[in-house]
Amino acid sequence: MPNLNVEYIFSKEIVKIHLMKYVLFIISCLFIHQGYAQDGISYEKKGFNYKYSFSGGLRLRTDGWCALGEYAQRKKYNRSMVYLWDIASYKHPKMKRQSIDPNGGIFGGGAKPFVYGKRYSLLALQGAVGQRHLLAEQAKKNGVLINFQYLGGISLGILKPYFIDVYSDPEGLATESITYNPDNPDIRFLDISQIAGGSGFGKGWQLKFRPGLHFQTGFQFDWSSQEDFIKAVEIGFSYDEYFKDVPLMAIVENKARFFNLYMGIQLGKKKKIL
Repeated sequence: MPNLNVEYIFSKEIVKIHLMKYVLFIISCLFIHQGYAQDGISYEKKGFNYKYSFSGGLRLRTDGWCALGEYAQRKKYNRSMVYLWDIASYKHPKMKRQSIDPNGGIFGGGAKPFVYGKRYSLLALQGAVGQRHLLAEQAKKNGVLINFQYLGGISLGILKPYFIDVYSDPEGLATESITYNPDNPDIRFLDISQIAGGSGFGKGWQLKFRPGLHFQTGFQFDWSSQEDFIKAVEIGFSYDEYFKDVPLMAIVENKARFFNLYMGIQLGKKKKIL
């Protein structure tokens, strides 16, 4: 138990360090580009002559990844309404892929890799709406447009049971696929000596659903040299809270709240004002 406390405190310190780096990076960027916002750029100048935009992107998060689509409608010179939808994959920090057979693999022969103690895979469908505010305008050449955004909405978590192959005879010649059942647990699921490997993605389509709420905020840095094109990097954090705990693992504490930092890239097009 003391080791768990040390690990918990150490994890909190790592999160604090990353958050501090993130804040210092944003402040530095704002100071560097502060001059752009003081030039009095008019409504028609570079990067602002549009009604709405469509874009898509990918994000890497501290607990997984997500793919997103976005529609933004400009309301004022420095403000837009943003409508976002994404599909996100979550990973528990205790999930570690391992293999009994060093020659095995997902696509090759032999035993497939597996994650010890994993109960469910979590995939979430999310929809959110919010606002994007201009912080720094884009210079005519080699400039960067900086926006701040915040969105809130709903999340639907989809839980897929995780199956592993275990030995079904004393000689270890035959296997069967099992998953974790908390009401009637099979001791082989957590006995590393009885695990032959993962069962593969095709097993376990008895899906469960977890509704919840979603919030995200962050900064967008658009460096596209074309007025009707979006080429941006995003950094920020997101928060999801489900109405019930999400049982990702069998032998560790599960939770209903997910907080993560993200970094991503976004590409899209703007519809010009005629």
